[in-house]
Amino acid sequence: MRLQARLYLAVGAILLAGLAGGLAPAAPAPPATPAASRPTPAQIHQAAEAVLSQGKYRRQPNPLQEWLLRRLDQVGQRIGPWLARLFASQGLATGFQIVFYFVAGVVVLAA
Repeated sequence: MRLQARLYLAVGAILLAGLAGGLAPAAPAPPATPAASRPTPAQIHQAAEAVLSQGKYRRQPNPLQEWLLRRLDQVGQRIGPWLARLFASQGLATGFQIVFYFVAGVVVLAA
C-alpha cells in the first residue's frame, strides 16, 4: 500500500510540474538570421588582435630559448651542406637500405 501511495504522489508531482510549466506560454523568439549573428573572419581576427594587444597577454620570449634557437640555426647552417653532399651519395643510400632491412628483419624475428 505504501508503494502505491508513493507512486501516486510521484506521478502527481510530475503532472503538476508539467502543468505549471505549460500554463505560462513561452514568448516566441524573434527570427534570427544566422548570417547576421555570426561574425566574419575579419571581425574575429580584429577582436583577437585587440585582446592579444593587452599587456597581460604579451609573451616575451625566453632568453635561453632564443639563445638555443640561434645556436641550432647556426649548427644547421654549418651541417646542412655537408649532410646534403653526404646523402647525395648512391653508395651511402644503398648502405642505409641494407641497414634498414637488417634492423627490420631483426625486429620481425624478435616479434
